[in-house]
Amino acid sequence: LFIVLVFLGYDYYQSIQPNIWGDEPDESYITITGKKPTDAHIVAWATFWVTGDECKTYSYDMFGRKAHQGGKIDKKYTYNFSDDPSRYELRLPYKSVVDNNNCNIELRDFQVNVLNNFDGIAGFRAYPQGELPYEKAISTSMIIEARDCNAEFHQGKNDMWDGWFNCEYFVGNKSRLKDVRPYEFYYDFSQFSDDTIIKFNVLAGENYRSEPLDKKIGPQE
Repeated sequence: LFIVLVFLGYDYYQSIQPNIWGDEPDESYITITGKKPTDAHIVAWATFWVTGDECKTYSYDMFGRKAHQGGKIDKKYTYNFSDDPSRYELRLPYKSVVDNNNCNIELRDFQVNVLNNFDGIAGFRAYPQGELPYEKAISTSMIIEARDCNAEFHQGKNDMWDGWFNCEYFVGNKSRLKDVRPYEFYYDFSQFSDDTIIKFNVLAGENYRSEPLDKKIGPQE
């Protein structure tokens, strides 16, 4: 069932400049920073729960019928605070607040994606710690890396080419090659503060590619 979240005067996490958070003194944030190829850009998404018995924001179905109170919000962040083309710095909101509609806004999860003109290079997803063994929180001081990011190609039965990046993920210098989802990490969100810095490095391999792929011609290098 398709659900649409309708905002009634919603203004929380709306920065003065679109897609920028952390440029104002009253905007608390965590920092995500690291190395990247110079041709790459960063796109982050954060998802927030919208809840509360007094919440005046509602979700509606595709027919315009009120489905339930509250819902979730997806926010995009693209501003790079670093002036160094080989690095990036993102700032994401993390504090739970009550907005003007008496709704509780709480960070549910976030993801960071590093892309160039060829394809998405690498990324990671962060979730709150859980009870399952693989949901155990890691320290924010542990460095996450996507190493040896190389372009790979495949020619399909229709003679059209596809291309993508393949990287090996590490956390604290330990390979996650055998993990089912090596790009997923869990944190204790309750420990986040304005001093929290998560380091995620994306490192190009020998077969890194910057140029877009012509799907008819394929790789020419």
